Amino acid sequence: MGFIFTNRWYLKRICITFHQSTMESKSNVLIIDDHLLFREGFEALLKGVDIINNIFQAGTEEEANHILTNYNIQLVFMDIKLEGISGIDLTNKIRKAYKHIKIIGVSMYADRSNLAKMINAGAKGYLPKNTSFKEVNEAIQAVMNGERYFSASILANISTTPVSAKGQNSKYGIYTALSPRELEILSLICLGFTSAEISMKLIISLKTVESHRYNILSKLNAKNMADVILYAVENGILNSIIH
Repeated sequence: MGFIFTNRWYLKRICITFHQSTMESKSNVLIIDDHLLFREGFEALLKGVDIINNIFQAGTEEEANHILTNYNIQLVFMDIKLEGISGIDLTNKIRKAYKHIKIIGVSMYADRSNLAKMINAGAKGYLPKNTSFKEVNEAIQAVMNGERYFSASILANISTTPVSAKGQNSKYGIYTALSPRELEILSLICLGFTSAEISMKLIISLKTVESHRYNILSKLNAKNMADVILYAVENGILNSIIH
């Protein structure tokens, strides 16, 4: 009987531990937007996402700081246009103070400039305000897994926007320095594909993908993939993937 009791206790402990780890894997989310109607509607949408735990709202920088100070937030949805401060500046402040927090920009503006500024400020994703639940869910899953996510509709709009002559020779390098294959891989990276997914999509080895990623960084003299993505946005080179 003692053996049976011990094993039941052990199995119970396993169940409790699993339940706790499952709860810990869920994320607390903060919506920062100065329009209450949008915040409430977006919160209702987020309640359908499995990996979200608690949802908080803030309409100002002060309200956001209060929540960030008193609650363990893992993910922030940031409006670009706020009253008193831009979402870009607030993104930069939050990323410096809370390095673990992931930020996804949410905006009505689908232009290259705002996307580039949000990436530079530390945002891991960018969505339009008229996005679908499916895309919001995909963005959350990608960003919380350490990947990047940019809405296909925003990137499509950017890829068809004319690029200035200045943009063709950015601080990261010259557009023509990259081979057609490197441009293709760069486009896939911008769309949020991992190296393993790029390997499967292009039917090349993972080692080859990693080699191309290294070459892209080297040719553009970029510090990291964030710089590379910013380069892609500035130069409008996403047409090879988005139609």
